[in-house]
Amino acid sequence: MKLRIRGNSIRLRLTKGEVERVAAGETIEEIVDLYPMPLTYSLVPREAVKLEAVFDGGSLAVTVPEHQAAAWASGDAVGMEEDSGGVRLLIEKDWACVKPRADEGESDMFEHPEASAAC
Repeated sequence: MKLRIRGNSIRLRLTKGEVERVAAGETIEEIVDLYPMPLTYSLVPREAVKLEAVFDGGSLAVTVPEHQAAAWASGDAVGMEEDSGGVRLLIEKDWACVKPRADEGESDMFEHPEASAAC
């Protein structure tokens, strides 16, 4: 899972396997080893009304309604979006780059819609 924070927006991008795990009700978590305290970020499927984000003691948790995660995982929609207390949340399926990068494994990424046009 990739995290991007820009201004008042938070974007999480998930691989195919991560999308499947969230749809099955599993929490996805990553840790960035910052000094003096690591930053943990997670996507948590649970019974909820909407996407929400909470930051507490070095941990960013984004919750997603279980029914919404399941519908998103099995559908064609690329992302889910919500305003959470003035912060824009965006959860997306992560596409493989049109130009592959040697240092990034992309075997579990979603196929980029323009990949065939670039080849």
